[in-house]
Order: sequence, then structure tokens, then C-alpha cells
Amino acid sequence: MSKLNAQKIEAEEVDNTKQVLITVTQDRLKLKLREYKEYYSSFTNWTIPLGICLSLSLSYFSSEYKDTFGLNKSVIEACVIICMIISGLWLIYAIIMSIKNYKKKDLDELINKIKSEQ
Repeated sequence: MSKLNAQKIEAEEVDNTKQVLITVTQDRLKLKLREYKEYYSSFTNWTIPLGICLSLSLSYFSSEYKDTFGLNKSVIEACVIICMIISGLWLIYAIIMSIKNYKKKDLDELINKIKSEQ
């Protein structure tokens, strides 16, 4: 039979269990979460116009346009350029919105908004 050596260890106890309870109605929480979802999704929304703009640019610079569907080749080329400009403007707008909403994506910001309306 073996003897166990019991040593007395002194430890300091730290109580770090402070909790904050937030009471909110379901409809108000849904509204805040919907706003948060819009802010958060704005960070990836710029990828769609970027993809369109890149594909139209590649198409414009690598294709040789011909008269088709009763349209002159210059008309088809102009349509591609107009679509490229529109997607470029859309890309600029999406990037601006992404930068503008950068701080609003934080969960602490969402919690502070919910707290402030009580």
C-alpha cells in the first residue's frame, strides 16, 4: 500500500461571473437583427459587381464583335461598354457602402444599440 503525500495549495479565487441581462421585445430584436444583417452583408456585396465588371472587361478586350441579331457591331460594342460603366459605378457604390458600414458590423455595436433603446 502506498502513501499519498497531500500538499496544501493556496489559490486565490477570482469571481468573474458578472452578467448583464437585456430584456427586449421580439419585434424590436428582429428589426435590429435585420439592420445588422444588412450592414454585415454589405461587406461581400461588392464581389457581385466586381465579377460582372471583370467579365465584361475581359469580353470587351478579347472579343471581336460582328453584326448579329440585326444589330450593327458598333451597337453591340456600345451596349457592352454601357454595361461595363454601369457595373463599374455599382462597384464603386458597393465599396463605399462597405467602408461606410465597417464599424456597424461589430456585435458589441449591435448590443449597444439594443441597450440604448430601452
